[in-house]
Amino acid sequence: MSKVKLWIKKHKTITAAVLTVLIAFLLLNCVWAVYHNMVFGSYERITKDDNFPGVAISKKDGKTYSVTGKYYLSFGGNLSISDEQNKCFLIVWPSLSGEPEIGFTVDRYNFYIDKDGNLARDYDDVAEKIFEENNDALLALLKDYNEWTKAAENKDETYFNEKTKPKS
Repeated sequence: MSKVKLWIKKHKTITAAVLTVLIAFLLLNCVWAVYHNMVFGSYERITKDDNFPGVAISKKDGKTYSVTGKYYLSFGGNLSISDEQNKCFLIVWPSLSGEPEIGFTVDRYNFYIDKDGNLARDYDDVAEKIFEENNDALLALLKDYNEWTKAAENKDETYFNEKTKPKS
């Protein structure tokens, strides 16, 4: 019998533990890869003008679209659209288990909103006034997000071409 086989036979518990850890790590990697591809993959395939580690960025109509999420074994990440003209941005945290969580930032105020652009939490009167004053910008960003999502689902790699306008 070879020395390796003898060692394995002598140390069955250690061998089983090492194999269990290796298999668990392999499964974790597979789950992460499937999750990441399902949540962010379609957006990353069409958002590719600039790529930085963990971030894909494209620009369209004065807005910057980004996909942040390809950090090894991280189950976090987000999609965002920033509007330089109106100094605001929309951030979306996708989820496999249902509706995404959506945030809207303007000035120094951060708001959680629903998919229709309504406040999802209670805020003080000053914050609600700021929110109402910027509602048009918010609705435009939500429209852009919905178009981006549709383009990602349809694998439309021309979505960020300047000559291509989204169909209404």
